[in-house]
Amino acid sequence: MKKFLFLIILTIVFSLLYPQDFNFISQFQGICYSAENRGDYAYFNSGGNIHILDISNPNNISIINEIHIGKKMCSDIHINNDLMFLGTSGCVLIYSIENQIQPEIIGQIEHNAGFVNKLFSVDSLLIAIKIEKAFFYDVTDLTNIQFLSSISFDCDENAYCINNNVIYGFIQCGFSGPHYLVGYDFSYPENPELVAELYLGEIGTPWPDFFYSYNDLIFSVVNDSIKIYDISIQSEINFITSFSIDDNVLSFNIDNDVMYVSTENESLIMIDISDILNPEILGSFDWNAEISDIFIDSNLVLLSAEAEGFKIIDITDFTNIDELFHYNDTRAVGAIKIQDNIAFVDTYNNGLHIIDISNIEEHVILGQIGLTYIDLIELYDSHLYCFSDYDSLIHIVDVSDPCIPQEVGEININNPITDFCIEGEYLFLIENNNGIHIYDLIEPETPSEIAFEAVDGYELDVYENFLFLADNSDEFPYTTYLKLYNIENLNNFQFLSELILGDGSDYSIREIMLNIPETPDLFVGFNKGVASCSINSSNQLELCHEYILTSGLFSEFYFDGQYIYCGNPYGSTYVFNSNINIGVISTIPGYAKSYGKHQNILFVTSSFAGYSLFSTPFTNIIEDVIEYENSFELKQNHPNPFNPTTTISFSLQNNSNVELSIYNIKGQKVKKLVSDQLSAGQHSVVWDGKDEDNFPVGSGVYFYKLKAGDKILITKKCLLLK
Repeated sequence: MKKFLFLIILTIVFSLLYPQDFNFISQFQGICYSAENRGDYAYFNSGGNIHILDISNPNNISIINEIHIGKKMCSDIHINNDLMFLGTSGCVLIYSIENQIQPEIIGQIEHNAGFVNKLFSVDSLLIAIKIEKAFFYDVTDLTNIQFLSSISFDCDENAYCINNNVIYGFIQCGFSGPHYLVGYDFSYPENPELVAELYLGEIGTPWPDFFYSYNDLIFSVVNDSIKIYDISIQSEINFITSFSIDDNVLSFNIDNDVMYVSTENESLIMIDISDILNPEILGSFDWNAEISDIFIDSNLVLLSAEAEGFKIIDITDFTNIDELFHYNDTRAVGAIKIQDNIAFVDTYNNGLHIIDISNIEEHVILGQIGLTYIDLIELYDSHLYCFSDYDSLIHIVDVSDPCIPQEVGEININNPITDFCIEGEYLFLIENNNGIHIYDLIEPETPSEIAFEAVDGYELDVYENFLFLADNSDEFPYTTYLKLYNIENLNNFQFLSELILGDGSDYSIREIMLNIPETPDLFVGFNKGVASCSINSSNQLELCHEYILTSGLFSEFYFDGQYIYCGNPYGSTYVFNSNINIGVISTIPGYAKSYGKHQNILFVTSSFAGYSLFSTPFTNIIEDVIEYENSFELKQNHPNPFNPTTTISFSLQNNSNVELSIYNIKGQKVKKLVSDQLSAGQHSVVWDGKDEDNFPVGSGVYFYKLKAGDKILITKKCLLLK
């Protein structure tokens, strides 16, 4: 019987028309930012996770639980009695820690843009700090949190402190006016009152890095200098003294007349300030990391480092500090490439990791290799081709055994490379301001250069005999072009057409994303937006729609066949449907460095917070290409939508081993309906809307997938509505 090759493309019409939810699933390998402790427990933040440690026995400290805080990235933890407040990208999350091992989220305060960087509380008043502004909230009733007022400052998130119902911060008068340290009395938080100010200097005077209040004193840190002010009288700020540290200060805390200071030379210094005019160094602790936060609990000091996790040290004897605990499973993550159940993930200076992602709840590192700061990863014939922006090298790694990756070769052109791609058995790379090199990958470990084309450009992609190339003019108004070439003859590119995107850096192209295989249409991601283009019958590039322009800049782009993801450097990803005229259909908070896709799970990597997983509103559990007999048929379930039962019918040409299973939109198997040898002919089976444990499933989209024999595979969609 003649076989046919069918391409099954799932299209959910409503996803083209309405905003979609991209639901957070999990987060892995985040950078550690901050910590807080309460009694026998410490809470450490690593971006999207809060790690809970039992510190009751200093000789046996252990992580006893972790909570995922969703698609937000945490920057500060603040604890007040039984409440834990988390400052995140976009909001303040509020948890009850009455049960300290199992925190329970009980509320949140929305902030539509930017990070909540620092938090304070006084009784039932919460003060949330964003850069240059302090917001006051009444949290007496967590079901009805009241915004009271705000104060504008001109300082970063650390240059604030509180003392006796006065918040102190830094301001600059006008664009180039003098600097002041000011204090606002918030005894009546609906109307904070300016009660104290101190002239610090004219424009050019260094801004303070930190303010810290202790015993009616303010400690102001500017680079390597610590200045001390008396604020015992509310209306006055009086300078007392200053002293210097051996390097610039990164973080700062005081407890029991001891100042703890971390510096850029990666040391923690302990200083006795019981006599403020004669500070005395008690001891130091060296950690090969830049310490970002310091917290003290009796004789324990909790240290957090942005790229090296967190440590707990015993300071009973300042001259002999004992390290009790170190957690360093935190990674900044860059480029990602996903193939089947394997993710190849760049972890900056910690190397390239190969991770088994078959279990979405528990990713397992299979192997790693010491390549660092990789920006682009492509895969061909069990070999990775890895590249760092503007490097002259492409590293070749054999990953046929993912547990033992081996670097087996390289491509070196001795000049900076701006982009490369693989099409078929050829690798195309752009040498900066010189031309395109073409390599044959028949021997993947030793590619041979077979052609060179002297064309200008910096970003490219290839589909069959079409090559798309981004180029900018060298002179004002610096026009951006998208160019199209026929490369049927690799030794003689044929220029076909070009499309002018616009003038100036706003239109500089960051990514060319092909929408194939039906036609070589494409999306172009540029600094200020995204455009949809196509090739007409005359091989001319033309716009399909108007540009989509935004107020911010985009730095990263990814197209998964349905959605276009546009990451900006301000902490969010805009999601567009392939019909870009609809506009932004969803927003995913969090900084994005790169994107990948596994089934219907979107991977978003971040140089701040490891990588996060989001379920997308459609799934690609359906195989891209399906081979089956032309008499084989899987019918649409009836009724559809259904509640609670539906019938699935199918026919077989021959006797076959048949498996029929139900999947949810995450690609997880819900129930196996059939697993048996069946005869040729018509068959029907009823699904009662329950899972393998006989529990009713929730409303939503489900997929039923039929496999017959070794090759026959087809999937359809059904909708359960309760």
